[in-house]
Amino acid sequence: MSGLFKKSILSVILLLLGAHLSAQPILLSENIKYNESISSHVMFFEDTTGEMDIAEVVKAGFTENQGRNNFIIPFSDHAFWFKVDFEKETDTSDDWVIWFTNELIENLEFYEYDSLTSSYILADSWNVLTSRNKFFKGQEPFFDFKLRDKTTLYFKLKSERALVLTMRVSPSDLKAKISMSNFGRITFVNGLLIFRLLLVLTLGLFVINDIGFRAYSVLVLIKSLGYWGLINAITPAIITNPISAQKLNFLLYTSSPIGTVIFSLAVLPFFELPSWFKKVLYLFAFLTVGVNVLVQFDYSWQYLRMGVGVSVLSGLFIVFIFGYSVLKKLPIQKYYAIPFLLGLISYLLMNMRILFQVQIPLASTIAFFLFAAEIFIFIFFLGRIFKETQLKHFMATEKLKNEEIQSVKLLELDNLKTSFFTNISHELKTPLTLISGPVEELRKKYPEEKLLGMIGPNLGRLKQLINQILDIQKIEAGKQELNIVKKDLAKHLRMQVFAFHSLAEAKELSLNFTQNKNEFLAYFDEDKLNKIIDNLLSNAIKYTAAHGDVKVKVVFHKEPHKLQISVEDTGYGISEKDLPFIFDRFYQVDNDNYQGSGVGLALVKELVTLLKGTIDVSSQLNKGTSFLVSLPVDKKTWNGFNIETKEELDSFENSTVPLERDSEKDLILLVEDNEDMQFYLKTIFEDEYEIIQAFNGLEGIEKANQEVPDIIICDLMMPLMDGFEFSKKIRGQVTSSHVPIIMLTAKSSKESRMESFDIGIDQYMTKPFDADELRGVVKNKIENRKKLRTYFSEGERDIDDSGLSVSPLERVFIDTLNDFLEHNYSNSTLSVMDMAERMEMSDTQLRRKLKNISGYSPNEYLRKFRLKKAEQLLKRGNKSISEIAFEIGFENLSYFSKIFQQEYDCLPSEYVS
Repeated sequence: MSGLFKKSILSVILLLLGAHLSAQPILLSENIKYNESISSHVMFFEDTTGEMDIAEVVKAGFTENQGRNNFIIPFSDHAFWFKVDFEKETDTSDDWVIWFTNELIENLEFYEYDSLTSSYILADSWNVLTSRNKFFKGQEPFFDFKLRDKTTLYFKLKSERALVLTMRVSPSDLKAKISMSNFGRITFVNGLLIFRLLLVLTLGLFVINDIGFRAYSVLVLIKSLGYWGLINAITPAIITNPISAQKLNFLLYTSSPIGTVIFSLAVLPFFELPSWFKKVLYLFAFLTVGVNVLVQFDYSWQYLRMGVGVSVLSGLFIVFIFGYSVLKKLPIQKYYAIPFLLGLISYLLMNMRILFQVQIPLASTIAFFLFAAEIFIFIFFLGRIFKETQLKHFMATEKLKNEEIQSVKLLELDNLKTSFFTNISHELKTPLTLISGPVEELRKKYPEEKLLGMIGPNLGRLKQLINQILDIQKIEAGKQELNIVKKDLAKHLRMQVFAFHSLAEAKELSLNFTQNKNEFLAYFDEDKLNKIIDNLLSNAIKYTAAHGDVKVKVVFHKEPHKLQISVEDTGYGISEKDLPFIFDRFYQVDNDNYQGSGVGLALVKELVTLLKGTIDVSSQLNKGTSFLVSLPVDKKTWNGFNIETKEELDSFENSTVPLERDSEKDLILLVEDNEDMQFYLKTIFEDEYEIIQAFNGLEGIEKANQEVPDIIICDLMMPLMDGFEFSKKIRGQVTSSHVPIIMLTAKSSKESRMESFDIGIDQYMTKPFDADELRGVVKNKIENRKKLRTYFSEGERDIDDSGLSVSPLERVFIDTLNDFLEHNYSNSTLSVMDMAERMEMSDTQLRRKLKNISGYSPNEYLRKFRLKKAEQLLKRGNKSISEIAFEIGFENLSYFSKIFQQEYDCLPSEYVS
């Protein structure tokens, strides 16, 4: 027992002293005919500070390599020192070379003994760019040294990147031979890689039209660049900065996960695999890009290790996915997958060795064998890939031929149907006309007869169907002409959709309409667009059950000038099998809820195509259907057509502003929930005024903001928002605070009257009212507004004697606008949009409010403001007319003179004199 204890103690002592013992010197003799490995005899020392000099290192304790044939240097910023002792045999040459077999060594220094200074000095050094001046670019590091009887050499290695390296020694006269041998080996491999790369890229681009092959081509490109990064073959030729060279090499050899992810996504059946597989692959691709970006900013060992770690983990995960697919007997496109996996395992083997710092027996040999096997097996599989591709091409061609034959037959049948229905439609138009006239006369004669009331709507539907069939026939024959107009598309669509409100209410549906602009000047065909909207909205309302929703969303795009209309309902929906065919003529959905003719949507599709647009549909059974129509509405699209301008934009000298109202009539907003009362009020005023209607307080607020009427007539008792609350909101908003309000109500109590006057209601009238009295009140209120316009337009300030009442909000509005113009009138690009933005309202709201208050549109108001300034400057007489014109924002002198003469009945020059 004591003997065993002594042996154990001795073993521990020897182990502790082992780090300080010297290895046996390496005997160099003439028997060395090539570069012999000496790694197992080399001693090493790790300087964790990275700052020790040679004098300190010589005194340090070195450790033996314990017989290993290579060194695995970890990711770190440490310095690693190597000590080599040589002993010379008699008659052996003095000139020798020591080799380091890794091209990615970042910084290597060689120290030898100097007898003059009796110390070790730096004899030579090597970095990633040194090879540009050697036998060939990308050559492994080597150093020449003189061999004495006993020689000790030191080498200092600093590398942020982990390395596997072997040290070798050879006589100096073999240096050229060894270098050329290495060059020949590298050239052969590079030639093989270039041949493979050119082969797959050429075939992928021009011959083999297969997604798997093209993905493999991308992978081969990325892997080839990665290999050239690993052997440092590219950077010495194109880069002069060592750090930049190291960063580029890293980018090249760690980008392989991008290629492997692309390839895996192309060949694996992800539709049959768990969904998270694909998400993890995307994550690895994202991490690869992220780490590479970090390294370009900070080349540190932590990020380098992270990059290699991502490569290893992504590779292992992809191997797992392929294994999982094989076990589940899923298709993996083996002609691509087998060579891909061979190359991937080779790559993993080399990277796992440096990442986990483990010695893997024959790792380099196995990796190179797999690397070569990938190339040759893929070339072997090329013949089968060609054969499969040709077979697929043949089958696709045959399928296409059959589809073309089928398509021609279907087209002939479709044309036959269309021709038949067109002929029938023409024949039916005359009898329908002859029927509808007498029916209308009978309805007038016998209004109480309900059966006659059923005939009219059905005759209308039949006429509509006939017209739709004839429209389709015209489009097919190329006889459907386009009538492009230039007008406010936002207003047009608003009116078109509002026409369906009564139909939606009759079915107890909610019809919601939104658009991102209240005004939008565009080029479009009114009739065709109306037919598209009518069909889509009619269907949405028709096939949505009571209490459902129909939503119309309009989006106007300026760049490019485009219209998007979305019609969405919560109706019965369309099955997935029917959805691809709903735009086919006479196609009827296999559903009891749908009883259409199969003409309406076919016409919509034809009209959208005629208008150079697109239509998309999505639907789910029992959830609803959504149509999205996109149409170009720019001038360029419709060049060559006769364009009719129905509404034009008012403009400054250099800017465009929103649409002006065409009608010269004053505008009345009727806010009343009772349809009969609405109709009665409309008949009272429609001859003298322009009328807009709202059926509750909320809708009234919206329309008051949009249109800014001249006067409002509202009811007190209304749903959603009563007349008092409505009036408070009108008075509290800058856009509508000036508008007179007449309240109609059945309440005649003193409290109601007092509350109305407190709110700011101009006139309180009880029902029943006298129509003539109401006309007089409306006329009187509007006349008072016109007097106020004179007050503001002529610049009067003493209003107390006028008998007029000006609200504080109106004073603030005009003062704010004048203050803004005072600071900006000299800006020649000042626009209505700028003025509206300052007043925190839309262009339309500003135009209507300013017109109501002052009698002028915004551009007229600005023009008068500028001319007033010009008048003041002319009176001073210290500036020329051209200087004054430019100072007040006119870039055209003749135009300034013209409008000045219109305002003051004389030219500016005459005014001065």
